[in-house]
Formats: sequence, C-alpha cells, structure tokens
Amino acid sequence: MALTLLDPSSPLVGGDHFINHISDFKVLEKYSKTIEVLKNDVRSLLTAPETKMIDTMNLINKLERLGGKFKERLKSDAKGMLSLYEASYLRTRGETILDEALAFTTATLKSMWPTLGSPLKKQVERALCSPCTGGFLDLKHEMRHKKELQQVSRWWKELGVQYEPQYSCARVVLAKSIAIASVIDDTYDAYGTIEELEVFTEAIQRWDFGELSRLPEYMRPLYKAILEPYIQFEEELAKEGRSYASYYAIEGLKELVRYYFEEAKWFLEGNLPSFEEYLKPGLITSTFGYLVPSSFMGIGSARKEDFEWLSKKPKIFVAALTIGRLLDDIGSYEFEMERGQLAIGVESYMKENGVTKEEVMTKFIELSTNAWIESNEEMLRPSCYKSWDLLTRIFNFDRVTDVTYKNNEDGYTQPKGLKPHIIALLVDAFEA
Repeated sequence: MALTLLDPSSPLVGGDHFINHISDFKVLEKYSKTIEVLKNDVRSLLTAPETKMIDTMNLINKLERLGGKFKERLKSDAKGMLSLYEASYLRTRGETILDEALAFTTATLKSMWPTLGSPLKKQVERALCSPCTGGFLDLKHEMRHKKELQQVSRWWKELGVQYEPQYSCARVVLAKSIAIASVIDDTYDAYGTIEELEVFTEAIQRWDFGELSRLPEYMRPLYKAILEPYIQFEEELAKEGRSYASYYAIEGLKELVRYYFEEAKWFLEGNLPSFEEYLKPGLITSTFGYLVPSSFMGIGSARKEDFEWLSKKPKIFVAALTIGRLLDDIGSYEFEMERGQLAIGVESYMKENGVTKEEVMTKFIELSTNAWIESNEEMLRPSCYKSWDLLTRIFNFDRVTDVTYKNNEDGYTQPKGLKPHIIALLVDAFEA
C-alpha cells in the first residue's frame, strides 16, 4: 500500500501554506478537521489491507503484545514512511499511537536511507535532521531575505539605524533585537563586574540617555546602541498608529536584563540556586521573552490587546520559553564548562536530583518534547482566539530553536553547523 499524506519536501502537513496562510478560525477549524482525517489515514497506513481494514489501533497494540510487528512490506514504502514520520510530529498529549509511529518510522527511515535514490534520499536526510522546520522558500522570498540581510548588516556595522519603511517588517526588527541581546548577553557573561553590571542594569530600567554619564566608558557605546534603534522604531510605529508596540518590547528587554544580572550574581558570587529558583529567570534569559514581543512590533495586525495577552505568558509562549531554555542549556553545557562558567541549569538539576550529566540531558530533552507537544496543541486547538499570524510567530521560535541546537550542539555560540542552512537561505539559488 502506498499512501502519501504529505508532500515529502514540505514538513508539517503542508509546509508554508499550513504555517502562513490560515487567516481566521473558520479556516483553522477546517484544518483541524483535515488533521483528524490525516490521523485516520495514518491508522490505515499501519494496518493490513490484504485481509481486513482495522478500524482501531487497539488491535495493533494487541498484536504487538503477542509478538506481532508492523508489516515488513511497509518498510519498502519510503514516501509513505516519510509522510507518516512528519505527521507524527503533530501529535498532542495522549496520542500514543503517533508516539509509536514516530519511533517506528524514525528507525525505518534511518535503516532505508543508504539505499534510497535522489531526491528522496535528500528529503529523508533533511527530515530526519529537522522535521519541524518547514520547507524551502520560493525565489521571491529568498531575494527578500537577502535585501533584509543587507539592511541589517549595514546597521550592525554602523551601529546607527537608517530605518527605511520598505524594510519595516518583523524580520528586520527581530534581527536587530537579536544583535542587541547578543551583545548584552556577552557583557553579563564575560566582561562586567558585579558593580558595573548593577549600574548598567539600573540604567536600562531608567531608559534615559542621561544615564550615559554613570556608565563605565566601555559600556556607553552599547547603551546608546540599545536605545537609539527604538527612537526610529517608535517613529515608524507612530505612523501606523501603533506607538504602544515598542513599550512591550522595551519592557521585555528590561526584564531580560534584570534576570541576566541575577544569573551573573549567582556565577560571580559562586552561588548555585535550586533548579526551581533557576528556572524563573532562566526561561526569560532564553531571550524569547524579549524577542517575541520585538517580533510582534513588526506585525501590523498586532494590537495592544495582543501584547497584553503575550505579557501574561500564555501556554504557547511558555512552551517556547521552555524549549529555548532547555535546548540552550543542553547545547551550551560543554562550552560553558570549558570557559570556566557555571552551567547553572544542568549543574543545579544534577546536584538537586543526584543524577549524571547524561541523565540531565535526557530529562531536558523529555521536558522540551513535552513543550513541543503543548505547542502543537495550541496551534491545532488554541485555548485563545488569537490570529494565526501571532500564534505562528511564537511557534516559529520553537522551529528556530530546533535547528539552532540540533544534535545537542550550540549553533548560536558556535554557528558552524548552521552554515549550510544560511547558505541555502541566502546564497544558493532556489532549485525547484
């Protein structure tokens, strides 16, 4: 039996269309029904068509308890396996059959990969590496990203924003916010003393150029580089009647800096908090608490009530914070230890629970997987009536995290592993 549930080149049941083109909840309801049909198709794929169509997966469970296995001939249907594999990543809580399908198809695809021909072999390789990151962009979008990269690169080199309206989109605002957060992170991690960081933290809370004179000389360019872009952002937002938007991004940055300072004190003073004590600031210092509202600034449809909703940390947002924090902790552990830093999350969990580093990594992966499932639930059956654009914006942070920290590596700090992705996005021509 050959059953194609998905386009193998477009993960997540429809790739960019599924992610980007659902505009209202009537359409969302339609997609939810489609997913339920898909799950029935998945069940059909796993049953034996020669004899009898099995309507429930309970029989498969019974057969496996008796020693029966999925039909060997299913292993010859690589496209069907790939489709089922990617569909299993849309599972929600309690869908044990999709948990089983994921384990089954992962093992099967890995075993059949060496014998596959092109282009299916490449599709399987890509899916096994990053099943939840979406398909390729078309050439028009690729060229747009190149222009945005030029704009952000120019700003980064000059550290002065020439804010051009045609680039007033979420990606440009977000790229600048990431650059700002990166330099602040290094300042707290590696450069500032407790006294200097305390002054800098207070200056950020006051958000006033008059604070420059209080700062150490080396911190002044950074402080200016943080505040100046928001002058331009606010001017542009005012033209759109959305002046309120920058407030929430700034508040997110203030919160981020406060928790950076708390973590810096733990390290510099040699204190190891409990894991619970660590997790509250740790979720925020994943940086998503600042970056998500920053990305909302670039979405014209994001209203004040949407920012208020985000500030209350809804479930899909907490899931993104959790994924970002835990995968960062896993990926950055070795590097932080080599630099003589304190890997607070991993170390505190080890000490508190009396477990090994490897056991911590396994637990963190389990917790991040649970957070992924929570995100899936919020995307497929939202507990709030927010636009799909806004939910997708948060969900995309999960997807970026998955790529950045693939194979338990810190692609953010040591981005060599991200090079192929960046080249594919910004350098190589799109191939149909």
